[in-house]
Amino acid sequence: MRCMIKKILSCVLMVAMLMPMMAAASSADGASQDMKVSEELMDKLGVSQNELKSGDYQLSDNKISCIIWIEDIDMEVPVKAGIEAAERTKPVSLRNMTRPNEAAAYEVMNINGYKLVDVNLEDSADDTYVQAYIATERSVAANMYSQKNASFVEDCLEEQDTAVNYVSNYSPCVFADLSIDEIAELNENENVCRIGYWDDSPCAVEASSDAFTAAERANLNTHINIIRANTARTTYGVTGDGVRIGQIEPGVSQDAIKINSNDSTDSHADRVYTVMHTVAPDAVYYAISSGSGFYSGIESLISNGVNIINFSAGWATYNTYDERSRWVDHLAYNHDVHFVKSAGNEGGTGVTSPGMAYNIITVGNTNMTSPYAINNSSSYNNGGANISSNLTFKPDISAPGTYNSSGRSGTSYAAPLVTGTIALMCEYQPALKTKQHIVKAILAASASKDSRYTTGYSTFKEYGAGLLDAHAAIWVIYKGNYSSTTGSLSSVSASRSYNMTVTSGDTSMRVALAYANRIQFSSGSGHAGSTAPSGTIGEMKLEVLSPSGALVRSCAISGANLKIVQFDPRSYGTGTYTIKVTLTSLSSNGTTNFGVAWR
Repeated sequence: MRCMIKKILSCVLMVAMLMPMMAAASSADGASQDMKVSEELMDKLGVSQNELKSGDYQLSDNKISCIIWIEDIDMEVPVKAGIEAAERTKPVSLRNMTRPNEAAAYEVMNINGYKLVDVNLEDSADDTYVQAYIATERSVAANMYSQKNASFVEDCLEEQDTAVNYVSNYSPCVFADLSIDEIAELNENENVCRIGYWDDSPCAVEASSDAFTAAERANLNTHINIIRANTARTTYGVTGDGVRIGQIEPGVSQDAIKINSNDSTDSHADRVYTVMHTVAPDAVYYAISSGSGFYSGIESLISNGVNIINFSAGWATYNTYDERSRWVDHLAYNHDVHFVKSAGNEGGTGVTSPGMAYNIITVGNTNMTSPYAINNSSSYNNGGANISSNLTFKPDISAPGTYNSSGRSGTSYAAPLVTGTIALMCEYQPALKTKQHIVKAILAASASKDSRYTTGYSTFKEYGAGLLDAHAAIWVIYKGNYSSTTGSLSSVSASRSYNMTVTSGDTSMRVALAYANRIQFSSGSGHAGSTAPSGTIGEMKLEVLSPSGALVRSCAISGANLKIVQFDPRSYGTGTYTIKVTLTSLSSNGTTNFGVAWR
């Protein structure tokens, strides 16, 4: 009995000793969870979390450019409106009147406090249908964002006479210049999800600004042949018709549609246009100067219905997942826009901002002669992949951007080759306008089959998926060798499988998996001030199994949201192979979206 009493007293004493420690730990955790200010912005302020929360800091009138994220809109509303508008483009006899929530066209999931919407337009959808969906979804979303963001400004910023720079029409955010007092107050505001630092310095172009010489125009034609764009146009009859391409960078003379632009002008922007136009001559081109505002320029292009945005410029914030990357990820994912970014010309120093964004396609620069080695100046993430450090492998793919004349080469001219190729792909299959990570998977699967360009090889971080091949990309679409609907996995070890047919004529097979950073801001979702992407994307494993069920290849490298495997099937036989995608760790918002392609 005495022993029992002693044990009870000992336990009570131990609990009494631990209570203060547990309370302190709980308090510290709570402070960390309540902190909505990004780590980068905290560094700019020069104060600690506790100092900011307690008010124990030196007052200052200095203003810092910030992006204030608030709770997201209900994306089901604009998506449903878009589907309904698209359905109205069909003849009455073909309209589907039996599925009120358009379950085949979109799926709604409620996971971990998030309401998430997956859009899956059928491959049979024509361009009129797809564009009707895109235009209406964006219009309804813009109206909802404008009202919600304007209300936040009126309720939370106008009384303090805060210097508001821009109110977003397509994301749950407001751009403003804030003092430390204003940041501390907003940190306590229940309507605020996150406050980040926004670098408002002007971006720089990533190549010289001289017009193409006659010799360089000849080299451009060589580049077009290297990526087999001419073959793609001839074989599949595609020229970019029905696709809208937006261009944003310094040096654009006016904000206008750039049809039949004069490419002899002494302008970096016009040379970039020339490259895109040479690949996809019948696309409609829009151009906006980034000097008038990067965020307003991007959103103006989206309002004009662009399907692809080319950005051959950047900021010298190397290998960083910054607020600009986060914002672009949100736009690309939620509003069906392909964003193509030049990696930069800094070699191993790193990829320029916002090139580390997960949902965009970042492009490296190869030389123009076989074996098309990566140019020494082409930027890449020298640190490799590490999602916990907000990094993935970049670039995603490479293209020739090197010319004979000194100083007129660079990733600026490689990126528009990819942009033009995506236009050809979207003309051939309009539903791909809404399937960003599937397009990335197709580009990766159709790129040069070379071991240098598979995940895990040391050179993968420099080349990405390898050399762009426009003809092979459309062949993959023609053959249906891709996941025509967006995959979504939402529990650990959940998986999906796809069948891949291998014939006796196949001597090399390549499989690519690309998955998205699904950004969705929700109050109480715990984004806090972490530098990690809001809704960290989780991890996926790619496996290929032979017809007998034997494991042929796998890739589970941590941090790479583009995974590629390649193999010679002759050792395993012909027949139906299985491509298996497994979610090995959850994203913080509970689900990850992906696309798969093979060749």
